[in-house]
Amino acid sequence: MRKTILTFLTAHVLLTAGGSLGAQETFARWSFDHVTNSAALEEFTRQSDRIVGFYDPAPGVSSGAIQLDGYTSFLERAKFGQDLPRQFTINAWVALESYPWFRSPVFDLRRAEKQGVILGVNRSGKLAAAFGQPDTWVEMEGPLLPLKQWLMLTLVVDSDRTAEMYLNGQPAARSNVASLLGSTADYKLTIGRNAILEKWPDYQYVATNNFAFLDGRLDEVAVFGAALSAAEIQKLYDRRLPLPKVNSPPRVLPTGPSGPAEFGANYTRLSYT
Repeated sequence: MRKTILTFLTAHVLLTAGGSLGAQETFARWSFDHVTNSAALEEFTRQSDRIVGFYDPAPGVSSGAIQLDGYTSFLERAKFGQDLPRQFTINAWVALESYPWFRSPVFDLRRAEKQGVILGVNRSGKLAAAFGQPDTWVEMEGPLLPLKQWLMLTLVVDSDRTAEMYLNGQPAARSNVASLLGSTADYKLTIGRNAILEKWPDYQYVATNNFAFLDGRLDEVAVFGAALSAAEIQKLYDRRLPLPKVNSPPRVLPTGPSGPAEFGANYTRLSYT
């Protein structure tokens, strides 16, 4: 009980000092300002979560961020350790370098394919979210996300009532159905990759046992134990303005020498043994 009270008080003090969201309780926050030995500090439980794969430190919206490679890197926690309340908000800053082959979560807290909550980007490059239980699974889709610029992605869930997604502080999608999650304490958490192996239908075939990785930068991932209002979400966005530019080298296909090239053929005899 003492630990719970102290965590709440710390959340209250930091939020009122840093962004004045009032008494909204923060369940978890990864600022990525403190990454040591391939582990990121979660600042409210003081737990260090492992970062797997190849990643790089990068400038973020406030201080430090991490650059994920889109193939190997993600943050993981075997068990989330807390039950999300009936009302909660997930907020994250992301700067995409490319779009994923399949839906790639920014935040994924699940126990099964359709049991838990996801916030991320789908294979069309659009803002996406999904949550609920196997028999009440809800999926949402928002607008196309631009590449190489900082974006604030937000999912607000008021269980049994509504769910809303926001992009850069503005409403992006709404569902009039919001399923209850149940206990999430033993759900697996991943940031930057799906939490479980999944089957992904493609246009020509079905990929089984697939992981989808996020390609880009991540910063300031937070979970609030309340359904933040539109004004509070706008304030979260405004406090980071002006946003820094994302300076990353362009990705181009390899090319040969410039200018016209000769066309011809060479004949030779190969020695076989």
